[in-house]
Amino acid sequence: MEPAPEVATGPRGARERWYGSMMSSPVGTPLAVGVVSVLLAVHACAPSPARRAAPPTDTSAAARPAPPTSSSAVIVASTATARASAKPSAPAPASGPTWRGDYCRSDAECGWDDPCLPARCGRGRVAPAAACDESAPAPGDCLCVEEMCTLRPRDPARGASADVSCVEPKDCAVDVATATCHPHGQSLIGPIYRQGPLCVCRPGMGRCELVWQQAVPCDSWRDCSWVHAPRLRPVPAKEVPRPVNRPVRPCQDGEVDSVCTEDGGRKTCQIVGWRC
Repeated sequence: MEPAPEVATGPRGARERWYGSMMSSPVGTPLAVGVVSVLLAVHACAPSPARRAAPPTDTSAAARPAPPTSSSAVIVASTATARASAKPSAPAPASGPTWRGDYCRSDAECGWDDPCLPARCGRGRVAPAAACDESAPAPGDCLCVEEMCTLRPRDPARGASADVSCVEPKDCAVDVATATCHPHGQSLIGPIYRQGPLCVCRPGMGRCELVWQQAVPCDSWRDCSWVHAPRLRPVPAKEVPRPVNRPVRPCQDGEVDSVCTEDGGRKTCQIVGWRC
């Protein structure tokens, strides 16, 4: 025997369940036909009432109100919401150092981020407003140095890190757009080919201090040497002896050399390198 079909609950539903179970039985089929015929005849002869009563309210599961939420579920949901709201929001990436400056080919491509309160040297120039509510002088020159928009400060001391947090040169990194030093930042931003900013760890002070690497004058390769940290850069050979007493043979003696080349009408040391 097949199961009776699913029907709604209530008085009418009880009759439908009974009718369904009866019709599903072989012995109940003739009786069901007779009962249905009698019911139809009675219904046809009965006078129609002036006003029909409203059908009974459906009390099926779809119409029933949802059971009350347990107090434990409310506490768990409230705790999860509180934890989600307590999570600190991620800092805006624009507010921190970018380490490398914006790419440039000339000084004319670089400008200040704010004409009224200049702080960062970047690519492009912001049009000045009609009037500044507050203004301050530029902290230095916004230049294209080593193909990066770079702030060359008038007072390098302003770029020192605030905390005592370095032990050796590699602990310090420079943000070239703001000429500021940061401990344990990104120092692998490319070499200083001739001149540019870097941050050094002063012995005994423990703070990263900003230094502007000046171009090193030279007459020949013998005057030029180099150091690697915190940024690869040329230095006078009289201060740091050359690793080899001849021009470096690419990929035989090494991958880096400091050579003497002409730049702007004068000879200065320049870093060159090879990918071996």
